[in-house]
Amino acid sequence: MALREWGAYAHSLVPRSPLCTKLEHWYEALKLLVISWEEAADMATAFLRMNVLGAGAISLDWPPAAHAARTAFLRTLGDTSSFPRFAHLIDCLKYKLEEMDDFRGILFVEQRVSTHILEHVIASDPELGPRVATASLYASSSPATSSLAVSKRDVAARLAAFSSGRVSLLITTVVAEEGMDVPAANCVIRFDAMLHAVSFVQGRGRARAADSRFLVLSERPDRPASLLVDISSTSWGVAPATALAALKGYCQKTKVELQESFQPRPNGFQVLMTYKSCLRSISVQADASSKAEAKRQAASQLIQALMNGSGATGQ
Repeated sequence: MALREWGAYAHSLVPRSPLCTKLEHWYEALKLLVISWEEAADMATAFLRMNVLGAGAISLDWPPAAHAARTAFLRTLGDTSSFPRFAHLIDCLKYKLEEMDDFRGILFVEQRVSTHILEHVIASDPELGPRVATASLYASSSPATSSLAVSKRDVAARLAAFSSGRVSLLITTVVAEEGMDVPAANCVIRFDAMLHAVSFVQGRGRARAADSRFLVLSERPDRPASLLVDISSTSWGVAPATALAALKGYCQKTKVELQESFQPRPNGFQVLMTYKSCLRSISVQADASSKAEAKRQAASQLIQALMNGSGATGQ
C-alpha cells in the first residue's frame, strides 16, 4: 500500500476502533513530511496540533507503550508561531490589516490540506484570530484528507461570504487562480513558492480591486519572483511566429478553451480570437493574407493583453 493511501485506510477502520481516527492524522502528517522531502515540518506540526492536540481533538486511551511514545514526541513539537513561514505570514497579515481600511485577501497555497492548516494557524494567533474571518476553498471533488473536505454547498457559501465581507480572507489552492468565479480582492498573498509564470500572472490577476497588493512570501532558489516577472513580461510577449504555441500552453494551464472565428476579406482573412474565463474576457482581431498568419497575429495581441491584465471582470 502506498503512503498516500495510509490515511484513507486508517479512516476506513474507524468504525472498528476510534484509535484509527488518530492514526489517520499521524499518517497524514507523515505524508506531509515525505512528499515535501522533510521541508514541511511546520505544516506537519501544525496539522498534528490541529487534530491531535486541538480543542476538538478526541481523547482516547492509548496502549501504555504507544501513549508513552506519543507523549514524548508531542513534547518536542514547537509552537506554530515558532516556525518562520508561519510567523512571516502572521506579521504580513497584521501589517496589511493596519495598512488597509477594508482588507479583503486571498491566500494561495499549493496543497488542499494547507488551507485547513493555515486556517488553524491564523485562528490560533491571539491577536490576529479575532480580527480575520477565514475560509478554506478548493475543488469540492477532491478532499484534502479523508476527514477534511469542502462540499459544493460549502464552496458556494464561502464565496458568498467573501463577496459580502463576512469572510475577509480566502485560503485557497490554484483552483481559484482562473477556474473559479472568486470576487475581487485587494490583497493577494502567495504562501508557497510559485512554480511557473502562469501562476504568477493568474495570482496577480486576482488582486483586481483598487489600490490592491500582491505579495510573495516564498520563492524557489531557481525560480525567484523576479525571474517570473521577467518571463511574464518578455517570454510571453512573444513574436507572432511563436505566439500561437505559447497561447495554447497558457490556455492549457488555465483550463480555458480558446474561441476563434474567421471572416473572408478582400486581401485575405480576419480572425476574431477570444479568451474567456470567469476571471476575464478578452477578444482581439487580426487581418492577414492567410488564416494561419491571422491566427499568429491575433495570438500575439491576446498574449500581450493577458499579461497587461486586460479584460478583468467583476471590478
